[in-house]
Amino acid sequence: MAPLALAGAVLALVGGICGYFGIDFGYQLWSAGRCASSSCVLDQAPWWLGAAGALAGAVAYVGLGLLAGLPHRSPPTDPASPPTPPGWAERVAAALAHVGLWLGLPFVAAGVLVLVGSRTTPFLRRHGVAALRLQLWQLLLLVPTPVLFWFTLGVYTVVVLAALVGGIGYALLGAVRALRGDERAYPWDWPTRAGPVPVAVGPERRERRARWALGVLVVAVLVRIVVNRL
Repeated sequence: MAPLALAGAVLALVGGICGYFGIDFGYQLWSAGRCASSSCVLDQAPWWLGAAGALAGAVAYVGLGLLAGLPHRSPPTDPASPPTPPGWAERVAAALAHVGLWLGLPFVAAGVLVLVGSRTTPFLRRHGVAALRLQLWQLLLLVPTPVLFWFTLGVYTVVVLAALVGGIGYALLGAVRALRGDERAYPWDWPTRAGPVPVAVGPERRERRARWALGVLVVAVLVRIVVNRL
């Protein structure tokens, strides 16, 4: 419970800081919009508004942290590895989930795999959840950059750069492991929270589901390319 409490406290602190300054900045913009002349004196944000913003930011960050995968014990019902190795479609689809951020599909590629493999393909589910958590952690680190850059006199930028480089390395490692058919996406990765697979599914059915996932990802990439060209 100690790592869980420490991680939750850090996320609550960062979220509270971002929420407080974000609400204060928004109130200043709203107050400036109400002023009819440049000599108008801007109102200060009420204390209760800043407190509400800090509380909302803390709750939001802790909730995102839980989705991103705070340390927790592996449940005894965690499903075992599939009895047969994953096929080529499963491996390619799982690898695309890890590099989905570079394809312009953050959270989309990993989310598709989680939905497709939630009950049929444990391999896709494990890699999809791992990629989704990694991208959520990167989002948690990037969102407060404008506030914490000023609050820490630029020191937080080093943390963000280190997290980005580490995230790219982890994504590449996860893609390589997926192509090799490894169940564990990242080193020291926490167990997935997805429910156990109730019925063992044959490799042919898993491959069909993986091909569906690949088709959806290809269509999403094509749609993104068309939209960017318009």
